[in-house]
Amino acid sequence: MNNISKTEFNKFTWHNLTANNEEEIRYLRDNFQFAPEHVNDCATPPLRPKIEFTDNYIFVVLLFPVYNRKTGLITPREIDVFLHKDYLVTSHTNEVAALKDLPKKLARLATASALTLFLGLLEELLLSLYPMLNHVAWDIDTLDSQLFTGQERELIHKILATKKNIVDIRKSMQGYHNVIMEISRHYRDYFGNIKLDAKLNELESRLK
Repeated sequence: MNNISKTEFNKFTWHNLTANNEEEIRYLRDNFQFAPEHVNDCATPPLRPKIEFTDNYIFVVLLFPVYNRKTGLITPREIDVFLHKDYLVTSHTNEVAALKDLPKKLARLATASALTLFLGLLEELLLSLYPMLNHVAWDIDTLDSQLFTGQERELIHKILATKKNIVDIRKSMQGYHNVIMEISRHYRDYFGNIKLDAKLNELESRLK
């Protein structure tokens, strides 16, 4: 199972699935009691952010914009998360660079909770958005410098592509904001009286 890794921490286990093929989906069905519709979301990503609370776990769908430097286009990629006090399950297609080094980066959280690890994941994703925002800002500056130079026809495609990139980034960031707000309201129902308000407020401030 090359696309499935398990990392044992003191209080929980992190299951990281880096593909959504038949083997990975069967792993979810065989090892957990997830709602069929949530497993189906992993198999056929709906590509829209959401968070849903069940009796036993929290299901989160995140979008992350992947920037192609050659084309200058952004394509959203989905990250599915199952959050429980005994485990964190992440399912994605391993196209988000920020996720590839997470096991090493987050090893310091070995004694923390699954929720703390999830918040660390969110923070890494948000931090990796900033270089992408810089690229979009540079694209806008380049377009501004080319206006009124007689190249307006050629610029139409670039303007539309940049507009799409901005919409995709805003959509992703709004999804993170909603997830953080909902987690803030309900996390004690799943993880008890742990103190994470300061961390949640810090993450929320990054989105302002």
